[in-house]
Amino acid sequence: MGWMDLISFILDIGEIAKNLINFIVKIIVFVPRMLELFNYIINPMKVMKDIIYALTTGLMMVIEALFDTLLGDIRKAMGGSYDPGSNDGDYVGQTGVCLSKTFMGTLLMVLCPPLYILLNLGIKRGFFPTLLCCILTYFYYVPGLIYASLYSFCPV
Repeated sequence: MGWMDLISFILDIGEIAKNLINFIVKIIVFVPRMLELFNYIINPMKVMKDIIYALTTGLMMVIEALFDTLLGDIRKAMGGSYDPGSNDGDYVGQTGVCLSKTFMGTLLMVLCPPLYILLNLGIKRGFFPTLLCCILTYFYYVPGLIYASLYSFCPV
């Protein structure tokens, strides 16, 4: 009876050590993702430049779509190099940089953590996590932001 308890105790210690190592590995994987988030928060000029770029590019896309709808192929006849067969509707030869989906999600998460969770999980799956995030954000902003960042960086 004494030897079995000792062996069981040693196996339990081994299991605890294995779980601790797994936990440390998860933290090591999580830290670079958090540093990426802090890079956006710490560098407000980059965030402002990205927001201005996104707004001006979006406005130009709306204006171009309006002209395409109203004028059709007239732009091509007037010397424009518009390619009507392309899927994205861009001018041929122009290069641009779009904001990534993760940047917009991170910006939304920083501005309104509960809305970020609701949009990512939907109403059916995300009702209770959104409610919990609302409560955490109501008491203080940082716990709600941490909770939303856990949903962002550790997908369910």
